Amino acid sequence: MSDATFGIVALVVMLGSIGFVIYRYRIERRHRIADDAAPISTAGPQIETAADRYIQGQLADKLMPGERISHQGYGTTRRLHRGGGGSVLGGLLAFASVASTKGVFVAITEERVYLIWTRVGAFAPLLENRGVDVIERARIVSATRDRSNGLLIELDDRRVITVYVDKHKTLSNQRVFLRDAARVLAK
Repeated sequence: MSDATFGIVALVVMLGSIGFVIYRYRIERRHRIADDAAPISTAGPQIETAADRYIQGQLADKLMPGERISHQGYGTTRRLHRGGGGSVLGGLLAFASVASTKGVFVAITEERVYLIWTRVGAFAPLLENRGVDVIERARIVSATRDRSNGLLIELDDRRVITVYVDKHKTLSNQRVFLRDAARVLAK
């Protein structure tokens, strides 16, 4: 291949990559605008999957009388590396990413936020309790959602809890949780 041909191919690949990034950004922006315009769900979570039932079971004895879960979801403490197209290096990076990341089920009520810590499973959240943290809603200074679907919860002691929410996990209302959690907690 001549230098000129190689240069043209490299230019086409570069322009195609830039175009793809712009396309993804516009789609994500459109979804975020639609999410921000949608009303906050007040119906409470649907209990359809084993993970939905697991959260309800773990918190049944922790909820105060009359306290009701309005939103629940699953996330991780770090963004997970998804592998490199089947390469050995990509697979090792994905394994290392999962091995060093915690999973967390999040349940939001009017009074508190419950974090049920677990391990990250290869294909679905692991339904095991590695501890529960309870955060009073009065301690939450701010809550935001970043571009990578991270839910950032800032507490009054300046600590920030970050949960990266994957909208494709096995909780029935994961998408609603991703859309509403930051807005509910920011109130």
